[in-house]
Amino acid sequence: MNANLYWLSLDANNLGDFDMQLLGKVLGTNKGLKYLGLSGNSIGSAGARAIAEGLEINKKLEYLCLKNNNFGDAGTVYFAKALGTNDCLRHVRLIANDIGRVGAMALADMLMVNTRLEGLDLGLNRIGCVGAKFLSRSLRHNCQLEDLNLDFNGIRNIGAVSLACSLKVNGTLARLRLFGQNGDGENRIGSVGIRLLQKASTRNGKITVNFRME
Repeated sequence: MNANLYWLSLDANNLGDFDMQLLGKVLGTNKGLKYLGLSGNSIGSAGARAIAEGLEINKKLEYLCLKNNNFGDAGTVYFAKALGTNDCLRHVRLIANDIGRVGAMALADMLMVNTRLEGLDLGLNRIGCVGAKFLSRSLRHNCQLEDLNLDFNGIRNIGAVSLACSLKVNGTLARLRLFGQNGDGENRIGSVGIRLLQKASTRNGKITVNFRME
């Protein structure tokens, strides 16, 4: 790959796992690329693993967009492992990848040790209340993440309460998105969850919480 290339978008090119194995090897040696877009392809867990292995070595990439690939929990676990050691990536978008509680748990464990990631986009997945609780636990300790998107993830009051509790002690997160009604995977947060999120936001003094009341 050209060492002077810093932006590469391969969105919607029907790339699959074999292509990712080749790209993963390139990522391991590339010293210039800052942005990589791979949205809307056909990346499965094997392809996710190949990219993740490249990220464990890569020391330059700052923005990775992987929305709409559907690699599920298995692929997410590979990415979480890579992000646990990668100290360059600042923004990762994993929208609409069929990520459930297992993937959320892996990402939560990653956030406990990652000291670089500023934005994590998990919209349109299915992490649910259990996944939200895992992420809440990590937010109590993470001191780098500024933007977390959990739109359309099937989060209910229990998940919202967990998130609210973590916001009381987190001093870094500036934006938490919990939109998602009238669609697949809607977040149905009732009055109790809304009230606690608002109270936590006021007490925190820094964070903006975006949601809609059930």
